[in-house]
Amino acid sequence: MALPIRQREGHREPENQELFISVDFGSTFAGSAFCVASDPTISRNRLKKGVIKSILGFTSVKEGRPSEAPTLIMYQPDAIIWGWRVYNAKSGSVIQRIKICLDDREITREERQRIEKGLPMKPDGERMTVDEVLADYLTQFLTHVKAQLAPVPFKYLAGDKARLIGTVPAIWTMPARRRTKAALEKAAQQAGIPLEGEVTLYSEPEAAFAYSYDKLGAQLELRVSDIDAYPYQCVEISHEQGRGHHCNR
Repeated sequence: MALPIRQREGHREPENQELFISVDFGSTFAGSAFCVASDPTISRNRLKKGVIKSILGFTSVKEGRPSEAPTLIMYQPDAIIWGWRVYNAKSGSVIQRIKICLDDREITREERQRIEKGLPMKPDGERMTVDEVLADYLTQFLTHVKAQLAPVPFKYLAGDKARLIGTVPAIWTMPARRRTKAALEKAAQQAGIPLEGEVTLYSEPEAAFAYSYDKLGAQLELRVSDIDAYPYQCVEISHEQGRGHHCNR
């Protein structure tokens, strides 16, 4: 007969916490932040609810850019090299600007074709797809995010409920958004981050506006635009009227 386990006096089983993890995957750099959505658990979480914290450790503080990683990836026979580590790799072909291959626009057609022709071959003789490379990069990226959440002050545990948020350019089409969402969901699974619900996508101007408005409130008049690797004619986005417009190239 199984005997009940007596808890030590004062012992408390760790509670599952809720958190939001955001990923800003850019054409040249990627970054991440998180915040706790549940009340603090005294035993392990020392962060206040709703306070946004950047994920660090992508490189050392001495090197100057610990809060972001280059969107570079390199395949070697026995490893995937990504981010800043690519600069120290001795051999291999670097894949960069993979993000622009997700959205089929005439202005990027030639560069997309060049990038896709340079993707590595798989053991079965087929060339890797853009979506596979993107998922590989994001898997490495989210694995790092998970490792950074493990120590105090947050102390992430496998039972914690994470909601994943991604940002995308304001002009992106629905197919591009769906591909981004699928890659994030696959990467979270491979990185061992169980998700609570589906990945949520917000446009980059929306995310920038929400953060700025939260910090500044009604103190300033805010105008947010989306500037990427190619020129845009930007249109003002007004949160008051609730009818923001896409930026047009």
